[in-house]
Amino acid sequence: MDQARSWNDYWLGDEAMSATQRASELFRDSWREWLTGVFSDNPKARMLDAACGAGAVTREAIAVAEGMKAEPDIVCVDIAPAAIAKLADAPVTTLTADAKALPFEAGEFDVLVSQFGVEYAGQEALSSMGRLLAPSGRALMIAHMANGTIAKECSDNLHVLQTLIETDIVSKVSDVYMALTSTTRAVDEEVEAFREAAEKCGAAAEAHACPARDFAVQLFADCSNVLNNHQAYRPEDMRPWFDGQRQAIDAYAGRMNDMLKASLDEAQAQSVLEDWRRQGVEQCSVTPITLEGDSQATAWRFEARNAA
Repeated sequence: MDQARSWNDYWLGDEAMSATQRASELFRDSWREWLTGVFSDNPKARMLDAACGAGAVTREAIAVAEGMKAEPDIVCVDIAPAAIAKLADAPVTTLTADAKALPFEAGEFDVLVSQFGVEYAGQEALSSMGRLLAPSGRALMIAHMANGTIAKECSDNLHVLQTLIETDIVSKVSDVYMALTSTTRAVDEEVEAFREAAEKCGAAAEAHACPARDFAVQLFADCSNVLNNHQAYRPEDMRPWFDGQRQAIDAYAGRMNDMLKASLDEAQAQSVLEDWRRQGVEQCSVTPITLEGDSQATAWRFEARNAA
């Protein structure tokens, strides 16, 4: 499955909005403080929320602007139409496009923002954002950090998911189910294969306190229900269900891989700043963000301000 389709499917689900809400809560105060300063200087600023997802930053901007009676012109762009659809009720302009190839002129925006977005399109996409900043324009982008707390969680998630994939646990459950629903087959061989796979998956889940562990626990609960009540389900209904579970695991693992690939180390973060400077951005910096209660940094905070 290609990246655009994978992320579009993600935004069609409920999990995406829960993750957006968590991220919004983590950085809300920082965004509101920064946006208040931005709209104080330029109440009618033209703002781009690049790789906007469901618009967590945009909604903060709208709330801040309303409180200040500012009237920014906000443009939201994402590669996933399903993400853009989440902003149907917002007073913004929306566009489906890849952050690697944004269709905007140089210096078109007074404000550039992104929260865990542009870096998914690659370091080059983040580096190219500098060209879009107008004179006196300001930018704030929060990006994934290699070896940060979020990257560590992604890595733990991926370990659990890869174990589900490598053991082919869903196929093992399917084999047991199909044997149980057959009147001519014994199930001992299928059950033993399932138990071996389940032990490996259980050990991986137990070793990692992460969201994918909860995902695996729910998967096992659903599969156990199917096996314990196999007579209540028809094989023609269960085959697509098993296929759906495999696809859900693969898609989840794909998103974790995307997050880890998007994460920037310090050298890459500094390279982005160098590219911004080459594009004429005079004041720019990158600093690690460490959330309260954490001993390890979570993300990079890229900030820039153009000369008048």
